[in-house]
Amino acid sequence: MLDYHNEPHGVYLMIDNKSFFASIESVQRGIDPLDSVLLVMAEHENNGSGLVVATSPLAKKHFGIRNVDRGYKVPSDARLLTVPPRLALYRQKKPADQSDFPSLCRC
Repeated sequence: MLDYHNEPHGVYLMIDNKSFFASIESVQRGIDPLDSVLLVMAEHENNGSGLVVATSPLAKKHFGIRNVDRGYKVPSDARLLTVPPRLALYRQKKPADQSDFPSLCRC
């Protein structure tokens, strides 16, 4: 049996960037990210469909939508907020390293 007491330990934070994008979009709209039913979809003009870039946890839960689903698979439902991606905004809000994490909380 391994004794881990002498091993380095700490608190680690993992950010799911795909849900992060949906969270930023929710906060920008004044919606609590834990309550939002939102997806970020990149539209493609030449084929009339798009690609799901990010999905909030509730959109995944209620509608079964996954990141990288095609637009034609997304249900038409008034509860589902679909927004375009804003990559410059996400880069601005993404912390460069762990020391920047408190700035993330002030979206």
